[in-house]
Amino acid sequence: MRYDNVCPAVFVRRNNRFTAEVLLGEQEITVHVKNTGRLRELLLPGADVILTQSNNANRRTAYDLIGAYRGGKLYNIDSQAPNAVTFEWLRTRGFDEIRPETVCGSSRIDFWMRRGDVTYLLEVKGCTLEEGGVGYFPDAPTERGIRHLNTLSRAAEEGIRAGIAFVICMKGVDRVSNPALLRAGPFEGKAGGGDRLVSEDGSQTGCAFCHRGRKGQQLGGKDMLEVGTMAPDFALPDQNGTIRRLFDFRGQKVVLYFYPKDMTAGCTKQACGFGELYPQKGAVVLGISKDTVASHKKFAEKYNLPFLLLSDPERTVIEAYGVWQEKKLYGRTTMGVVRTTYLIDEAGII
Repeated sequence: MRYDNVCPAVFVRRNNRFTAEVLLGEQEITVHVKNTGRLRELLLPGADVILTQSNNANRRTAYDLIGAYRGGKLYNIDSQAPNAVTFEWLRTRGFDEIRPETVCGSSRIDFWMRRGDVTYLLEVKGCTLEEGGVGYFPDAPTERGIRHLNTLSRAAEEGIRAGIAFVICMKGVDRVSNPALLRAGPFEGKAGGGDRLVSEDGSQTGCAFCHRGRKGQQLGGKDMLEVGTMAPDFALPDQNGTIRRLFDFRGQKVVLYFYPKDMTAGCTKQACGFGELYPQKGAVVLGISKDTVASHKKFAEKYNLPFLLLSDPERTVIEAYGVWQEKKLYGRTTMGVVRTTYLIDEAGII
């Protein structure tokens, strides 16, 4: 998604939910604000803002206010952008059919999708509130928002893959918290983790799906991903510190394997086996563990591993793929990575 005719301005005051006054050069003009939310932490007098000029000569306002700076960081406040970006992303995910704005019960859900016999519902939320690197949504819970989440929860009980995509509208945020929403009730499900998709400019989309139709299950919970579903995209550093995305390997078969720890006997045997077998079969091999980039580099160099090892110390991808589970060792129960391999086809399907 790109904007044309972009120009900087200085915020003066907000007139109402729809318009504001800004300084464009030396002239104070009225502009349309493309977000009816409060945005009190962003739209402050004297704040640097971003405008786009409309091509419609008949409009009462010639410019739209689409962005604002806070602490040197640019925030996209265009309320239409999250759905537009998500639609662009969905078109790359191998769905047979995508329908925006679908009525479901008493709610209108942002996207209905179909892949084969599997149907999906996806509600999109833009996150413009950030503190200390954590995004917050919503800043003000609404009955409409609660109703949408309850609709998704009931759809999941009926076997529909229902989820929420959080579009983070600024750089430097890697997670979204919504304690205000969970206190607002009555919400029949729980919000949790999911896919984290990093775009070229550093902004992110978090997407969480229910994997089974069980009431109250965490979105993006602990179940292993199912055969026939789209493998969640991700962005992680390899043993050389280069960021790698799963999407970069679209068009190739991928062997994605998760293992507990570098240099251990079992993981070394497994890695050497992948190194000998799969490059000959024309597949890309990606290994993921919690180990650091430095640890991966030593491991790969010591055993001449001809494939990429990806570092996930925060367990973002490990948990999204459902491989962080209870393990029993010498009578003790602990949490850890369950050795797991996913085979992903050229279209990104498990």
